[in-house]
Amino acid sequence: MSSSAPLSSPKADSALESLLKLSNALFTDLNVMPYFRNYAAASGAPNNNSTHEKAVEGVLVKHGFVSWEPKGDDVPDAKNVYKSWIDNPSLAIAMPYMTYIPQPCGTQDSPDFVVKFAKNIVLGIECKSSSKAKAPQYNSGGIKRNYIYIFCSKTVNKTTIYVGGDLMTRDQQKLIDELIIKQRELAAEYNKKIDELDTLKRGIYYYTRPMICQRGEDSIKNYFTHKEKDQCEKNVHLFVEEMIRSSFSNPLPATNTLDD
Repeated sequence: MSSSAPLSSPKADSALESLLKLSNALFTDLNVMPYFRNYAAASGAPNNNSTHEKAVEGVLVKHGFVSWEPKGDDVPDAKNVYKSWIDNPSLAIAMPYMTYIPQPCGTQDSPDFVVKFAKNIVLGIECKSSSKAKAPQYNSGGIKRNYIYIFCSKTVNKTTIYVGGDLMTRDQQKLIDELIIKQRELAAEYNKKIDELDTLKRGIYYYTRPMICQRGEDSIKNYFTHKEKDQCEKNVHLFVEEMIRSSFSNPLPATNTLDD
């Protein structure tokens, strides 16, 4: 047997199957949730005091995950470190198995959860909700190709799940990134001129905030009737399954990225 060949044992096979079953059950439950606002419950919650994020957290807890708050030397130097754990799960050494961190980068930044199943299995989960639309908006955080999104709409009182990479190509993302840079450079140029004209001493300036939206016919922007809806939901399961299987078969550190 080659030294680089993956090792297998009844114990390892059992652990693999357990994680695959857990993943399938977790995202199946998340997929059938009703509508929740991002700040208060609309349905399905007692006393009307549950948020979408809290409802998702409840499903994580139901499936055995425990909230974890890093302390002492385990606290990252910067919040963006949490995002690096999603891109490269092998960096999340300090984070215990079967734990999650709610809103690690604050309430105004994604993801809403960093979830660790086991070694090299770390996910970024972002909650989206709309009271009227059947497609969410993506603000300054944009669409992350390797995040799992959980979107619910009051209009249909349903939830759908998808991986960011199923919404936008790398070329589209590259073009948007270029546009954001140019807009910020232009804003800096004009803000300097605005400062020079600030005779009233009010500190007025212009702030550029990216917002990614979707337009077109209902067949294009309706997440619940889109022709690729079922496949996108299936791809979430496949995305996590591939990561789990890779962690058991690949002796090298895994990276959580998507290829076109």
